[in-house]
Amino acid sequence: MMFVRISRSETVEPAPTAGRAGPPRSVGVARIAFLGVGERTALADLHQQGCMKARLPRSYSGDPKTAVLINTAGGLTGGDDVATEVAWRGTATACLTTQAAERVYRSSGGDARVRNRLEVAAEARAEWLPQETILFDGGRMDRRTEVDLASGARFLAAETVILGRKAMGETVTGGAVLDHWHVRRDGHLVMHDAFRLDGDIAGKVARPGLLAGAQAWANLVIQAPASLTGQLLDMIRAIVGTAGGATVRQDLVLGRVLATDGDAMRAILASLLPPLREAVMGHPARLPHAFRI
Repeated sequence: MMFVRISRSETVEPAPTAGRAGPPRSVGVARIAFLGVGERTALADLHQQGCMKARLPRSYSGDPKTAVLINTAGGLTGGDDVATEVAWRGTATACLTTQAAERVYRSSGGDARVRNRLEVAAEARAEWLPQETILFDGGRMDRRTEVDLASGARFLAAETVILGRKAMGETVTGGAVLDHWHVRRDGHLVMHDAFRLDGDIAGKVARPGLLAGAQAWANLVIQAPASLTGQLLDMIRAIVGTAGGATVRQDLVLGRVLATDGDAMRAILASLLPPLREAVMGHPARLPHAFRI
């Protein structure tokens, strides 16, 4: 039996704040579970607390069920603490995206903490496609994403970070981005990626061995049948060209894209994500309708 449980009274304790300056400015938790039976996917669980909300708009023909995450605080700053937990159960097919870009504003002390936990069953098809995160000058973000995949699951994730606002002529000279990914398959660690950029950001970005002047980067993590691996590698390399690359590690297809600014990155993703969605998930070759580029 499929069911919907929406709790308005359940209390979820925020992550411990020891060692961070002052109390959290905003705290939020969104917990979503999808259940698939055959070709049908339904919402099985929805819990939302604090500044984190989720909306499920009507799906267009051929599109999967889509959940849109919303941070009603309007952005993140030092001391904020938000978490998102998503489960794809049974044969669930669903996409997670966000209403808009996440903004990390200047911090007066401490990091904005972001915790994501994604769990995908063996016959499920899961997409994690949030819009970009924009780091303002002096912003500080500590983000950790935990992914638990079962063998046989299909998974497509793309995360983008952009330094500053091009339209405002902003240069990010200081702040911090700490971005950790842990991916497990059947309980075994198959990927650990730790990215850290802090201190003299402008100086580090310019180094050829780091970002070579790029002001935006995106990471791709894909699990798909082995028969698709070569096709996916060729697709990513052909579209990205010299702006990034792709490889296979522990049967995951991993890609990284660099761009001079947010506009250039959005143009690359607008060309890359639709064919990836079609190849990996069997969805129409287009972006999620909530994903604005």
